[in-house]
Amino acid sequence: MRRTASLLILTSTILAMMMVIGACKRATIPVSPAMTTVPTLVQGGGKHTPVGISSETAQQPTSTAVVQVIGLPYPPLTHPTTFPQTGIAYPQPSPQQQPTQQISSPTASLSPSPTKTQPPELQIQATATPTLEPSTSTPELPTPTETETSESGYPPPEVNPYPTNEYSPSYPGPGENLYPTATYSEGYPGPEDTPTTQAFQQVQASPTAPGYPGPSTPTSPVLGTPLTATAPSTGARVPSPTPYAGTPGATPTELPPRPPLSPPPAGSSVTIWHSWSVTETEVLRSVIRSFQRMYPDVTFTLSYVPLDDLYSTYEEAAYLGHGPSLLLGPASWGPNLFKETLVSDLKPFVPANYLDDLIPAGLASGEYQDALISLPLSLHGSVMFRNRALISTPPSTVDDLISRSSQATHGGVVGSYLERGSDLSAAGIIGLGGRMVGEDGYPLFDDALGIQWLDLLAAYDTAGAVTFNTNRDLQMFKLGRVGIIIDNSWNIEALKQAIGADNLAIDPWPAFGSGHMTGWVEADSIFLNANTTDNDRFASLAFMGYLLDPSVQLRLAEVGHIPSVLTTRLRDVLFQQAMEAFTDGVPYPITMDENVLSIYWDELDMAIQAVFQNGSDPEAALKRASDRIYQTIKIMRSVP
Repeated sequence: MRRTASLLILTSTILAMMMVIGACKRATIPVSPAMTTVPTLVQGGGKHTPVGISSETAQQPTSTAVVQVIGLPYPPLTHPTTFPQTGIAYPQPSPQQQPTQQISSPTASLSPSPTKTQPPELQIQATATPTLEPSTSTPELPTPTETETSESGYPPPEVNPYPTNEYSPSYPGPGENLYPTATYSEGYPGPEDTPTTQAFQQVQASPTAPGYPGPSTPTSPVLGTPLTATAPSTGARVPSPTPYAGTPGATPTELPPRPPLSPPPAGSSVTIWHSWSVTETEVLRSVIRSFQRMYPDVTFTLSYVPLDDLYSTYEEAAYLGHGPSLLLGPASWGPNLFKETLVSDLKPFVPANYLDDLIPAGLASGEYQDALISLPLSLHGSVMFRNRALISTPPSTVDDLISRSSQATHGGVVGSYLERGSDLSAAGIIGLGGRMVGEDGYPLFDDALGIQWLDLLAAYDTAGAVTFNTNRDLQMFKLGRVGIIIDNSWNIEALKQAIGADNLAIDPWPAFGSGHMTGWVEADSIFLNANTTDNDRFASLAFMGYLLDPSVQLRLAEVGHIPSVLTTRLRDVLFQQAMEAFTDGVPYPITMDENVLSIYWDELDMAIQAVFQNGSDPEAALKRASDRIYQTIKIMRSVP
């Protein structure tokens, strides 16, 4: 019994010692803090970034943990993007998605969100690419701000044909900066061609043409390579480019534009604001790189602003003494910007012989109060379309149009279907040698040439069908049931698709009476900021001239810009024919207030209806319209 008790005591003692020893060993093992990975939405850098968050309390010892989360999908894109050579998303005015462009060795960095007065920028330099040191710290992300967006139909968005690259920078989420800034430097570029077109060949500059002046003549730097063909700027009919049928043959390899006599000073910079589409912007970048081959020390900054915001953003920035060197926008913006002294008069910088090579109606769109406030980069306007399958030969006169149209009218086909609405047809007053409005804004159409214009509109009935402020003529032409219509040049692509490119033609305006039929011409223009001075102004003027060189105009035509320079020889037959029609076009009255201009359209429409529907006397109808316009404008001007 005693022995049993001793064994139990010994066993208990051993167990107790083992428990004590085990407890001591457990106390020497440190307890690791718990770590959980919580995906946290962090705005910045263009995506939602997962961040590791420790669950330990403040009293616990500090512990560092690295959590790598892979495979998290990018959020769906809600805006069209393209990734130019800077590697940064480039927002576009259209909300539809577009594929992205391949990136070649970019160096990109995000910058704080832009303000309304200073849009974000895309830097293009021609210096060596700097080497970036690897960083182990987390980069500081910019503070997101709300950015205005808008959809714009001007210019029409185009689908980017470039393939998607392997590296895809993320697109900003809602409320973030839609205009990230990137700076990159590229070496001396080699020859480039836009992937969407065949390799373009440049037009040779005249060996007799003078080059740009050097800094020794700063009062008159030439804008571009002066051209050799001349065209009167007096409003007379201009010799047109030789018309031709079919696709023009390949032109021989020619020399690039001649450089100025002296280059822009080193360190000059050119800043451009625009609202161009993805495809147009890629071509603009290639033009910039071509310019930098000659002048690698000139830095370019290219910024996109939606068209609906471009005017107001520029106006506010320029008023504060900022903004871009160059603004690309409609010529109609010019008069108000010039009155506010926000754009420069270009006359002191442009040689007279240089202007001779611009299509007169395009040049006139930049003339205001004896100043040249813009230069036409490209043109669009009213033209006369013809279906070759129905009428094989272009009419040279209105009588010829009537004859050919009558022959084509049979079996559900109408030879011509012409628009009488004044917003298209009133250009005919000027085409016949008359004037619609005087410099004081009061009407001048109530004369013999105004009556001749109504006679021209009466001839439309003899030629075929007539429409009045409708699209019925355009719809029937697309169906292949009309031989000739008058419509806007922006419908070229749609009509090519509808009836076939081989069947579509744009004809010169037929002669009538003391002049000829004609249409309005409008320009997409280049403006020089009044705040741009010294070396930057010299470089900006040099680039303006480069944009108007025939070889560059040819390049821009590949993405839908009808050239404004007469000596440009195009591959696209329809664009070449449109240029010829524009030489006999008249400038749209952009100097008039839109409210006043709408009064003219309304009163002229009522005069047309009174004559052709109610049988009123043409002279009396024009007199009533003129008197009402005069009184309405007088009342408007009397109101303080």
